[in-house]
Amino acid sequence: MKQLTFILLFISNLCIGQTSPKAPSEAEVYRSLDENAKYLLKESGGNSVSIGVYLNGKTYSRHYGEIDKGKKNKATDETLFEIASVTKTFTGTLMARAVLEGKVKMDADVRDYLRQEFANLQYKGKPVTIKDLLTHRTGILRQFPNYAKLLENRDDSTAFKVRKMEENYDKREFFRDLLWVRPDTSAGSVYYYSQFGPELSAHILENAMQQDFNVQLREVIMEPNEMNHTSIRIDDNLSVANGYDDKGVLMPFLANAMWGAGGGMKSTMADLLKYMKYQLDTTNAIVKESHRSIFDDGKDEMGYFWDIGKDIKGNKFYWKHGGAYGTQNVFFVYPAYQIGFSVIINQSGSNTAGQLLDVIQGLESDLKPYGQKSIGRTIRITVEENADAGMAYYYQLKNDKKDSYNFESEGELNKLGYRLLNSGKIIAAIKIFKLNATEFPNSSNVYDSLGDAYYANKELKLAKENFKKSLKLNPANEHAKEMLKKKR
Repeated sequence: MKQLTFILLFISNLCIGQTSPKAPSEAEVYRSLDENAKYLLKESGGNSVSIGVYLNGKTYSRHYGEIDKGKKNKATDETLFEIASVTKTFTGTLMARAVLEGKVKMDADVRDYLRQEFANLQYKGKPVTIKDLLTHRTGILRQFPNYAKLLENRDDSTAFKVRKMEENYDKREFFRDLLWVRPDTSAGSVYYYSQFGPELSAHILENAMQQDFNVQLREVIMEPNEMNHTSIRIDDNLSVANGYDDKGVLMPFLANAMWGAGGGMKSTMADLLKYMKYQLDTTNAIVKESHRSIFDDGKDEMGYFWDIGKDIKGNKFYWKHGGAYGTQNVFFVYPAYQIGFSVIINQSGSNTAGQLLDVIQGLESDLKPYGQKSIGRTIRITVEENADAGMAYYYQLKNDKKDSYNFESEGELNKLGYRLLNSGKIIAAIKIFKLNATEFPNSSNVYDSLGDAYYANKELKLAKENFKKSLKLNPANEHAKEMLKKKR
């Protein structure tokens, strides 16, 4: 049977069981960082990984690999990285302050805060509102600048071409386009991720607060939290960590000819941990307002540029992914548990975001103060190096810490088995699927998965036997029926 589909709300799937594990020790925290970084470096082929954790009032950080291959220049807590769209959460925080102070109204027409006439910023009489800006639902389905044609045939030069367009696209160009662009659909109805919302938000904040956007960032967020190395504009004597694509090609940095409110921020892990602590302060009115749900259609939920998820207990977490040309990062905070994670890799490819989210899943499973840990993730690295050693580790944990890990779900080993199978480690996959069949002998799915592995290894007789077992337990298994029809 096909492997479990990876979905963004993976975290809620981990929040199972009723046990309450004791807080992890410092050694356990760093072991989790080490194992997840090792996985990310191996899986992505990237050069440098940095991980920061806020847990129980303490901060933890480590850096792995080297920024530039062969140069032995490992990142530190003071290394400057592009954090790209995580910048949007800073912009959202400033908008929350403006709303609380009565300077901006959430449902107001954005034109109320603009100094020019923009009769075009409406669709059939329905205006674009502040809320639409903050949730990427303006109805304007294009980028600013409009580089769509450059993305039609991507290659290693595409990022450089887009950057060239962006560095020549300043505020004057932005307002020129804003005079004629029209929403393609009704505001509030269609999600379209772009820099339009945060950039226009920055301008609105300047008009509403009568203060420069960067000054607001400094006075509201940076200075109170002693984030002395975080800004959109950096001094000429400072350098930002290089970033690469997934082919190892050195990529350019993002251009910031406008406000930079959608992705221009540079920061260090030390400062991101301070920002994490700030965003976990449940007594801070501005933070609470920025986390307030302003869009929820039952599938997606958003705050002020924050993406919102829920665990099985209904507790919300807030997160953002940031992707630059050569660097990607994810930033998560769980106020209910006072936990936060930041993971940065100086690589940007089509699979990078999913790999980063997989690391968040691993950290969350290892360090959360609720539910059981994922046994599949816990033994994964050991299994990938030596399947027999990984299986021995599985039995050791089942014997010593059964209540701390999720041994009740066949999906744990099933997902691990397919991970091995898809990476070409067929014999290891067979061993894990056989273990799963031993643990869950009455499940149709485990034999179906084992059949897939035997089929991949050209052991057709064993594959057939397992597909038949699967069908006997579940006569409706169409996948097993199709596999039995194959002659090879």
